[in-house]
Amino acid sequence: MNQSLPHLELVSFSLCPYVQRAVITLKLKKVPYELKAIDLRDPPEWFKKISPMGKVPVLVVDHQTPLFESAVINEYLDEITEPRLNPTDPLQKARERAWIEYGSEVFADFYRVYTAESESDFKGAVAEMFDDLQKLDFEVKGPWFRGSDFSLVDTSFAPLFLRLSLIPKLWNHEAWLQMPKVRAWAEALVRHPVVRESCPPDFEAGMIAYVKESGSFLF
Repeated sequence: MNQSLPHLELVSFSLCPYVQRAVITLKLKKVPYELKAIDLRDPPEWFKKISPMGKVPVLVVDHQTPLFESAVINEYLDEITEPRLNPTDPLQKARERAWIEYGSEVFADFYRVYTAESESDFKGAVAEMFDDLQKLDFEVKGPWFRGSDFSLVDTSFAPLFLRLSLIPKLWNHEAWLQMPKVRAWAEALVRHPVVRESCPPDFEAGMIAYVKESGSFLF
């Protein structure tokens, strides 16, 4: 039972995958929180003061202490609530932290995919993204990253797989055949009820519109 928790306010941009990482963790743990959406193109002055990198998410604890960076926010949430998603063994925890960081690199690949404006740039970015994803096939235990226990690695990769599932050209790509464990993991995460519930209203339409507006070769 999570008792005597601080007040938690998550500052977000509705389509941000890093915000979604924190939302998944909060919903898994059934922790009450407030969500405050901002426009990152015209952020309010108070946000500039609490986000030194100018990014979301920011978690404001008890109306006064801001935390930034999704991995840090998730670790804090895990330490103050149950059930714990991080392992207790220091070596395993360090390895999972490393794979969470790796997930951010794969997200950077995905960003290059959907912002590619030419066919050659698009094909190169897609190849790099799938090459990086394939490296996970040696690590994924199934059905979740660690095995039967859901972890912060799962919360970190779920937003990526959810976004890939919206784009048939990527979700049905032949490269998945080379990484069957990653594919099964991705499908399990996309089906997870909490992952689905972590999406804002009209997420699919909003995400596709966002990619189209970027001038992507995808559309």
